[in-house]
Amino acid sequence: MDFESTPISDGEKKPQSVSPFREVAPPVINRYQSGENDKLPKFSLDKIIRWLIVLSVLLLSFAVIFFLQRTPFNPLGLEINLDGPEEASAGEELTYRLTYKNNTEAVIKNLNINLFYPQDAIVLVEGQTQTPRKKELIIENLVPGQEQEEEFPFFLVGDRGDIKTIRAVFSFRPQGVSSDFEREIEVPISITKVPVQLSLVSPPSAVSGETITYILDYQNISGDDIVDARFKVTYPDGFNPTSFSPQPDEGNSVWKITSLAEGRKDRIQISGQLHGEEREAKIVSVELQREFQNAFITYTKAETTTIIGNPALSVRTGVSGFVGNNAQPGDVLDYSINYANDSGETLFGVSISAKLEGLMYDLAGLTTDGFLSSSDQTIVWNASSVPKLGTLRSGEGGTVTFRIPLKRQFPTGGLGSSAFSVKATITAQANESSGGANPAQISTTDSVVTKLKSQPTFVQQGYVSQTLGGQGPIPPRVGEKTTYVINWEITNPGADVTQARVSAILPPGVEWESETKIQGTTTALSFNKNNRQVSWDLNNIPARTGTTFPKLAGYFKISITPAQNQIGQSPDLIGGAQLGGADSFTGETISLNVGGINTSTLVDGVTGQVQP
Repeated sequence: MDFESTPISDGEKKPQSVSPFREVAPPVINRYQSGENDKLPKFSLDKIIRWLIVLSVLLLSFAVIFFLQRTPFNPLGLEINLDGPEEASAGEELTYRLTYKNNTEAVIKNLNINLFYPQDAIVLVEGQTQTPRKKELIIENLVPGQEQEEEFPFFLVGDRGDIKTIRAVFSFRPQGVSSDFEREIEVPISITKVPVQLSLVSPPSAVSGETITYILDYQNISGDDIVDARFKVTYPDGFNPTSFSPQPDEGNSVWKITSLAEGRKDRIQISGQLHGEEREAKIVSVELQREFQNAFITYTKAETTTIIGNPALSVRTGVSGFVGNNAQPGDVLDYSINYANDSGETLFGVSISAKLEGLMYDLAGLTTDGFLSSSDQTIVWNASSVPKLGTLRSGEGGTVTFRIPLKRQFPTGGLGSSAFSVKATITAQANESSGGANPAQISTTDSVVTKLKSQPTFVQQGYVSQTLGGQGPIPPRVGEKTTYVINWEITNPGADVTQARVSAILPPGVEWESETKIQGTTTALSFNKNNRQVSWDLNNIPARTGTTFPKLAGYFKISITPAQNQIGQSPDLIGGAQLGGADSFTGETISLNVGGINTSTLVDGVTGQVQP
């Protein structure tokens, strides 16, 4: 068969001639061109990213584990233990042992330990009882393997069933680490027994000025007789005890128990007036104490609260014109009494009285529209003088006033506070109310005390008479020495003056002669040559000095030798003097100043101009 020759274009393969006797190799097939590549696995970008993330997490985990395994400090390596009883009796002395050990490989620096005592716990320090909140310890270095121990003794205070807690807090920083760490441990303590069961009762509420009664019932449940114990009562501010059953053994707040037999019960009652502001909580407490190493340790304690309520009939008293209610003899006191019906009911037959107490009231100068009962120095207002008091409706009120002068001089009698203060006690009450309340419940009181300032006197005088110690020419002459006597005199009819001191300066040219004399005191006069000050440090000037008791007097000698340029002049002998101190009763500062003395202002009255 003949084949036609056909031109072959570029890119086409020429046909090969095949011998009928030659073995032909099979053609090479490109699998990626044939379509069989669809059967091979595909590596997408998403899978690669996922595998990289997993690998990164694994590497990070291995790094953290490796780092932690190599860290030299573990906070839990500070081993802490607090050992002590978890049950105890009230008043029992307990000792807790705190141990701590450094089980780490790092030095612990500035280990700060705060041991918090149980509430009300008592610690005995050098024979004195204290109620500390905590005790602090600072350990500069706690090296690896080091162990230390501390003991904390205290007396447990509380009632049966109370759960108290002792707690220790450790704050520290290991060497080479920039972080601070804190560890804490605590132990609860249950009070399972009390030696004496206490029950303290008070009214849940009272109006200011009302008389109330506190009742303390107690029983020995310890199983043994109790000896050498005592009850100590702490009253709230504003409570004035007036009667007791039985009478206290010390002051008005301590009852001793020489012996209290097992199982014995007893009672203490305390009555008095309670004053305070509306809604104010008044807490009274009692402690049962026993003597231990010359100190009194509290077994157990109890407390109760009375809330000051709003009185049905209220009064408020004021004295105008005096700062801090301090006045002085001769002053006139203007009293105003504001009253109001706050009961929500109509009150009938209201009366208001003002009882005046104190020796310094001048009753002859009293001005008031009330009635004065001279027998008990009480002013009374009722419907006769103030008609609205006959029927005082809810929300109504008003004001009554009186004016009274004080005597100009302190009395020469006793030294009590009645001589140095005056007191007005105001009582308002109603006979009945529209609601039928007990008249005893429609009563209220108020009081105001005015303290009187001390009125010390201070005199500085000069003498030249030879009978008093003066020497030399009179009047003074140039070039010749003349000696004078200076006299200080002090009286104090009022209350004690404390921190009392007198001082004055000697002018240039005046010499201190070192001769002194004192009367009424043992405190000597002194002279400081550096600042040329004469002083008299009396410290205390007793009340009634110069009236009941002798006045205080001090004498000292000075001298001058006049110069030519002083001819015709009256040289100064001493500068102005000052008496300073504090009124022990009112607390006010006292400062009295007197003028200086020259050679022409002497008590002797002689001519004092310098002669040639």
